[in-house]
Order: sequence, then structure tokens, then C-alpha cells
Amino acid sequence: THLIEVDGVTHRVSRDEGGVLRSPAPALVVATPVAVGDVVAAGAPVLVLESMKMETVIHAPVAGRVRDLLVITGSQVETGQAMVRLEPVVDDSAAEAPAAVGGPAIELPQAAGSLSAQVRADRCRAELSALILGYDIPQGDRTVLQGYLEARAELRAAGVDVVADEAKLLELFTDFAELSRNSPADEERRTELRVHSSREHFHTFLLSLDTERGGLPDEFRRRIERVVAHYGVKDLERTPALEEAVFRVFLAQQHSSAEVEIVTTVLQRWIDEPAPSDSRAAEVRELLERLKGATQLRFPVIGDLARSVRFRWFDQPLVDAERTSVLAGVRDEVAALADDPDAPDRVDRIDALAAIPEQIVQFLAERIERGIEGDEPLLEVLVKRHYREFDLRELTTLQREGRPMVFAGYVLDERPTRLVSTVGTVEELSDPSSALVAAVTAELAARPEGNEATVDLYLHWPAAPESVAEAEAELHGILDGIGFAQDARRVTVAVCPGSGRSVDYFTFRPDDQGGLVEDDLVHGMHP
Repeated sequence: THLIEVDGVTHRVSRDEGGVLRSPAPALVVATPVAVGDVVAAGAPVLVLESMKMETVIHAPVAGRVRDLLVITGSQVETGQAMVRLEPVVDDSAAEAPAAVGGPAIELPQAAGSLSAQVRADRCRAELSALILGYDIPQGDRTVLQGYLEARAELRAAGVDVVADEAKLLELFTDFAELSRNSPADEERRTELRVHSSREHFHTFLLSLDTERGGLPDEFRRRIERVVAHYGVKDLERTPALEEAVFRVFLAQQHSSAEVEIVTTVLQRWIDEPAPSDSRAAEVRELLERLKGATQLRFPVIGDLARSVRFRWFDQPLVDAERTSVLAGVRDEVAALADDPDAPDRVDRIDALAAIPEQIVQFLAERIERGIEGDEPLLEVLVKRHYREFDLRELTTLQREGRPMVFAGYVLDERPTRLVSTVGTVEELSDPSSALVAAVTAELAARPEGNEATVDLYLHWPAAPESVAEAEAELHGILDGIGFAQDARRVTVAVCPGSGRSVDYFTFRPDDQGGLVEDDLVHGMHP
């Protein structure tokens, strides 16, 4: 007997001398109802054996003539020992039968190129399902998968929804993945499944095909029932159909790489496509949740993809809607606070803006682009957001020649520090004699003795280079010639290009050679 694997499909090939009947087990020959030269029909008894006080009749597999009788009554035979040699005979009546005329037409398979995309997709998907069910695909799973993807692309281009059919394929894989888990799931650790995994329960089930006899939990029974239902088996009553289904389940668990490729390929297509319709959304979301739970340990790549698809299709729209709702009133609230700087509930409203879990610096960039005259509440909001965890104290807002400025004290690594924050333009910063440079320099000089200093500048720069390296080089050259940059522990410049472009942060610190160096570790964010 030989096992031969071709394109991933295993074939069993047995070789023997034609017409030889062999003993299935050690036995005693108790009867030889035929003699040499006798012609026997297919299924006729040719020998009677006795083993373990039970008689076994050996039947002729085909019609033939007894050419040799290699045993006698009363002799002992061993397993595989040759006992009778038959010589097949030709049925003369079949040779003389007239040729059939007419008859039903034979439906031959059509060439793949002549089939519609829907038919090709259905056929390929059926073969992929068969592979997951433990059957062999002669032409190899990669060829079938590629054919399905080609047909799928045609259907998508024609506006056909393929999610429903693919969901059935993923549901099939999920049922098998839950049955083959090699460790208990999180929710199972609180039940009777907390010790043994589904895979262990399945191996116990193989011994008797009886869940009660194996003492298996109800959850495993539900899982095995879901799996065998894919083979048309409705319950776990032991029948040939159940035995065949369980055998296929066992084979399916032996090779998983092909199934993983199928599922990952489908999920990768899903993540770039629109979410399913509302009528199917709940069903698909539940399927993705089951798939994530069933594969997160054994096939983490599938679990991660399932989680990403679920977020992309179902969670992200909710997050975006909530984010839009939170940010919708920021612009109006800031404008109202700027118009009424003496509002009695100003502190509470500033704190509420500072607590928003979203980036709001872009709103300040918009206001700087339009030109700020008078109070700027967002400066105070951003100071509270960035420094409230560092013992923020003595926060003060005031005007310097029409320019809003915020000052505050905080403690970092047991070092008392004075913060100066204001708005302006890069053009002002480039002029050492500008009001911006003079105001910041004066405030740093007036800080309490023993306090270090930090500076936060929010600067409009419509001509900011697109290249980060070029922008950093220009800012470095500007700050290198300004005295307060060396006097501060750090200077953070939030570049506000305007025209809808995003804000970018650059943080410069003094180096040991009397110059400045950008802190690359915090580039793009407030330090």
C-alpha cells in the first residue's frame, strides 16, 4: 500500500495479484464450498473461516473461475495469506448485446471562459467550502482561490454584493475554528470548559462518538452539532453519515494553511470595501466577533483582520460621529468666550474645552489665520491641556500691545518652571526687534529667581515649506539668532500654515556648544 501526495491531495494506492483472495485475520478454514475449475458468480461464497468462535464467509468479488485453491478444510491461515485465486471470465451476453441507440444527452462541463462571473464565483466558492470541510480539491486550492478572486472582481465591478455569500464561507471556517481551539476562550474560563479545550473534547468524542459517554459539556455538543450540520447531519445519533462527517472533520483539522489563506484573502478585500447594508450589518458584525474570538490565539493574523474589519465597518462610523458631535460646538464656544472674557462661568467653560479628548489646536490655527484681536481663550485651553498634570499654578492671561499672552508656573522633575505662551507669525519671529520677540524676552527676564523657562509659540506661516526638513532648518536659523531661545529650557513652535493644512510642532533645546538642536523624539506633537 502506497500513500502518494499530488498537489496537496493524498491518494492511497494498493497493489496485489489480480483475483487473489486473502485472509482478513488469523483463522481456521472450516469449509471450502467450491473446487478448482468451478465458475462462481460475483458475491458467491468461496470459503468459510472461523476466528474467535465466529464464522466469516469470504465472497467472490467478481464472477470468475477458481484457478487455485490454496487451503484445505481444517488448515490455519494467517492475516494476509492467499487462499483462493480466481480467474475472471468474460460475460458473452454483454458482448452480443446490441449497441444502445439514442439515450439521454450527457452534460459536459463548459470551458471556464464561456461561463458567467456569477457561475464561476459560485463554483470556486463551493470548492473552497469543500476544502474547509476536509475534502480534496484536485487542481490545488491556490488555483481555485485565484479563480474566485477574478470572478469576484468582475461581480464587484458590476455592482453585485458578494458579502452575503462570503459571510457563509467565513461562518463555515468559524464553526471549525471554534471546534479546533487548542485553549479555552476567555468566556470559557468561567464555565465547565475552563480546563480542557474544544480540541481535547473533540479527541474524546472520537473514541465513542457519544457526548454523554465522554462526559462532554453542552457547549461542545452545540459546536459539534453546528459543524456536522454542514455535512447534512441533523443530530449526533451514530449513523454512517455521522461517522463520515466526523472523519471529514478530523481530516479538516490536519491541514489549516489553505483555509487561513482563504479567510485572510477575503478579509483583506472586505477591509477596503464599503460596509454591508443595514439589513445584514448585525449578522456580519456578530460573525466577525465570533471569528475574532475563535482565532485570536491559534491564527492571530485572522483575529487581527477580523477586528480591523469590524472597526472599519461598524465602530469607526460611531467614533467619527461622536467626534464630530464633540467638536461641532468648539468653534462657537471659543468665539463666545473671546467676546465675553469676564463671563462668570469662564473657568468652567475653559476646563470643559480642555477636557475634550480630541486635538483642537487646528481651531487656534484658523483664528490666527484670520487675525487675533483681543483675548484668545484657546491659549489658556491648550496650556491647561498640556500642563495640568505638572502642578499647574498661577495661570494668568493678559494683553501685550494687543497680543494675547498666557503665563503660568508648573513643576517638572522637581524643577519650578515659568511658561510663556503666545501667538504671532514667523515673519515677526524673524525680526529680533519685533514686538513678539520683545514681549517674550521681557517675560522671561521677569520670571522668579531660580525658575527655569519654557516657551510655546503658535505662529502663522503661510509660506511654510512642505518638507519637514526644510521647515526645521528655517526655524533653526531664525531661533539661533534670538536671545530668549538660549535662555529657555526649550522653545516649542507650533507652525500653523493655514488654508486647511495641519499644524506641525517643532521643539528646540540648547545644546552644549551654545546652539540649538531640534528634539526629534517629540516632533509633530507638544512635548
